[in-house]
Amino acid sequence: MQVNFHSKQLFEMLTQRFHLPAGVKFDKVLIPKEILDSAPENVAAVLRGMFDTDGCVFFDKRKAYTVPYMRIVLTMKNPPILNQVVEQLAKRGIHGHISRGRDLHIISREDIEKFLHVVGFSNPKHIDKVLKAYSGFNEYNPGTRLLLMKNS
Repeated sequence: MQVNFHSKQLFEMLTQRFHLPAGVKFDKVLIPKEILDSAPENVAAVLRGMFDTDGCVFFDKRKAYTVPYMRIVLTMKNPPILNQVVEQLAKRGIHGHISRGRDLHIISREDIEKFLHVVGFSNPKHIDKVLKAYSGFNEYNPGTRLLLMKNS
């Protein structure tokens, strides 16, 4: 995606406050320290946004497995930010591992359940897939709770 804007104030906020480099940055951007040092729900919201846009939910149905199981994967061509995400997930008791230098996998049932409770999803496509395995997901999904608070 390419975004063009003509606001010096927005540009200065992004480059000075959040230390985002000007120009091409797909492999240089990190989660700003200001966000990482903020309230846990803010960090969870950033992680949720990343998984909503660049993540996927799928069920591994290979014959080697007796029962298909859910996998959550985040794909980015930015190893430093993937390492930040792994670190932030670990702080929340969620194990994720990086493969091929660009894919972050959350695969164990325990880690997936923690992820769904702590980070969750706002993307309806992901929510629909999760509901197939966890029918009560909307009741504890942080993304759903936020939408309900905004609409009330």
